Amino acid sequence: MEGVEGVYIPLLVRFGEGCPLAKVTIYLPDGLAERVKASGITMSPVCQRALQEEVAKMQVVQALKAQEERIVVQVAGPDETPVEKAFFGTWLVHADPDVSNDRGYYFGVALTRRSQIAVYVQHINEMQPPELLVYSSLDEAEDDGVPQDVLAAAGRELGESRPIELDI
Repeated sequence: MEGVEGVYIPLLVRFGEGCPLAKVTIYLPDGLAERVKASGITMSPVCQRALQEEVAKMQVVQALKAQEERIVVQVAGPDETPVEKAFFGTWLVHADPDVSNDRGYYFGVALTRRSQIAVYVQHINEMQPPELLVYSSLDEAEDDGVPQDVLAAAGRELGESRPIELDI
């Protein structure tokens, strides 16, 4: 591959009981390849587990996308007047005013048709206008301050483990 530096490692991957092993190639950056070799890790089972986990996640996302619907939310326009915005997706966490955080905000999280994360934020007393924020990942949403418990609930729906980090 042009522009790729690293070590090319052929792997044998089993595609099912009784099936012959398929030979695939994995590309590792030099530094990672050296660390893997030095640690004595047997790559085939590690790669198989990682691929199985990734395939399982993809199957969950595909199943969620099969349930997609047109989602319409009301947010504030440029002059603070209400504006409806719509997109196709699946709610992972439904916005529920009875489940607000300690500052009075409640959140809805949806997986969009284009695999984006849409976060709907509203204040229970409408002190702030509702917002629709779009992120490329749950990690990006967390970096922007979306509460960990909301993202943990969304992660569960996506088949991801997202433990809530404690600063203790």
